[in-house]
Amino acid sequence: MSKRIGIKKILLLNKKIENQSYKSKNIFNNQIFQNTIKKEINISGLGLHHNNICNMKLKPSFSNTGRFVSFKKNNGQEDILEKNLPTKQPNTRYKNSNYISNYYNLIDNRMKNYKRSIHKFENIIEKSNNNLIFQYNTIFEHDQETNLLDCQIENINKRPKYFLTLNNHDHAVYSIEHLLSALEALSIDNIEIQMENNSEIPIFDGSSMGWVNILQKNEVLPSISSSNLLVKDNYLKKARKFKFGSNRVLSLCDNDSFITYYPDKITRITVGLDYSLKSPIIGKQWYSYTVHQDDHYKWDIGSARMYIKSFDELYKAKDLGYFSNGIENCVNLPVFDRWVDDDQIRYLNSECARHEILDLIGALGLLNYNGNGGLPYGHIVAYKPNLELMVKFTKMLKENIII
Repeated sequence: MSKRIGIKKILLLNKKIENQSYKSKNIFNNQIFQNTIKKEINISGLGLHHNNICNMKLKPSFSNTGRFVSFKKNNGQEDILEKNLPTKQPNTRYKNSNYISNYYNLIDNRMKNYKRSIHKFENIIEKSNNNLIFQYNTIFEHDQETNLLDCQIENINKRPKYFLTLNNHDHAVYSIEHLLSALEALSIDNIEIQMENNSEIPIFDGSSMGWVNILQKNEVLPSISSSNLLVKDNYLKKARKFKFGSNRVLSLCDNDSFITYYPDKITRITVGLDYSLKSPIIGKQWYSYTVHQDDHYKWDIGSARMYIKSFDELYKAKDLGYFSNGIENCVNLPVFDRWVDDDQIRYLNSECARHEILDLIGALGLLNYNGNGGLPYGHIVAYKPNLELMVKFTKMLKENIII
């Protein structure tokens, strides 16, 4: 007779299978090639601090474009600026995200055993999609003056309190740290984040698990080069990903909080907290996570919810306009020696420390530049960090990097 397997065993089995796939596939892509998503993703959700529903899209992007935010104009149209090589026509227009999706679909369906010349390959693409103009040396970039905002540390100009804000002279995006953390952990280096009607990223359940689930449903593939050449053995032309580190010990402190970087050949983040006086239920917590070696980010870090240290802090934050949509099902709130909602707690003695690692991964993801960089090689130790200290540390780290 077959034994009956409980739900917990099934979940552990799924976790084990996912971890094996994570370690075998994603670590290889992370260290060698730049990645993007295969298809466009439509997302709608409620923000935490502004009482609006956000409609947005995640779109695939070419190699060496990095992570960037685009904004639709009032008429719903995107401005696209083309920069072409001198040998190509200067007025070709089409959306690169649709092009990439069509390109991948064509490779999957028709080009598995194709070994002919690039000119015949162009003809097949034109026949498969009349709306697609194939010019393999054309480079597409969004107009930086109107609707493009790079997800880079230089665009964090405001002092962060409860969320990170990307902004330039014309646009701003709020609460982007959870999305950046998921993108960095899943090795998605080139992606377009298109904001349609609002500037705040959806909060979901207060962690980045919602983003991980959405991105995992979509296939993560090596980014194709904007030249789109097909080389022998049917491998697409891919861009290598360059990661960095530093050969110096770097440290930054603010009162009793600090973040220190130690040179290493792997990426490890350790966070410690001590709120025993204000909130004994949080107490003292330490947690360490080795990226792409420990359990999957989704299970170890991505599912940790954000938290507020006390009721007094919540009242002060609400007076300043934060958390206008409430904290139910997304923020853990302590009442001295107990939690307001015990059912929200996912890790009894380490959830707050895990969430600080989540935010720190998101802040370090701002080191991504044109699909390179991101999480550095090294051991980062943080004690009672906050978003402001994370941003300052990331800026300092960028000034001392060695590729």
